[in-house]
Amino acid sequence: MSTHLSGKEVIANGTYIDISRSRLDLAVLRHMTRKLHMALKLLDPPATTLQPLIYSSEERRSREHRIVIFNYQELLLNRSLTFVGFISSKQETIDTTVASEITRVDDQLLTELVKTPGVLGYSSLELRKDCWYNLVLLRDATIREHVKGSTTHAYAAYQLAPLYYEWVRLHHGILPNGLAQGDMQLLSTKYYTFHVHPYKPIIIKRSYAVHDIA
Repeated sequence: MSTHLSGKEVIANGTYIDISRSRLDLAVLRHMTRKLHMALKLLDPPATTLQPLIYSSEERRSREHRIVIFNYQELLLNRSLTFVGFISSKQETIDTTVASEITRVDDQLLTELVKTPGVLGYSSLELRKDCWYNLVLLRDATIREHVKGSTTHAYAAYQLAPLYYEWVRLHHGILPNGLAQGDMQLLSTKYYTFHVHPYKPIIIKRSYAVHDIA
């Protein structure tokens, strides 16, 4: 069942979720896919490699956009891909131990992604201070479930995230014609608000019809 976007929406405890941000998020994620596709054309990978290809692109205001390509050849195919967009803002006050653990676990997750068949690419962009956009490209939706099933992902999502983030927007969607076409369709979004009750985050989910987000 689809729910149409309607600007800000009030939920429990007077917390506001700006549903219209999904449109901006999708525009940024499209920009990130274009940069990833440009990186594919600029890179000259060896015929066989077990290591990911890493490319850095400087954005406006000296923001760094880090791109990691796990499967160069598969990203060139004109076939449907699944994407996950993770947008977040951290809390103003964070325990130093939690901050260090987040960095360690992020590195571990990236190492696990390298070893996961079907994970094709990853990029990360700090759009503004402490507001990060992360994009993961997958062969299909079954790979997303595989990644979610890892113990490292579960630890990061359920133990660390409530102590580190103020909010998270988690988008799921597809690129129906592959990376080259750049057409992204948003299927669903989960909004997490942590600062009200850290270990009981407020969660709101929205599903979209094709015409809801353009």
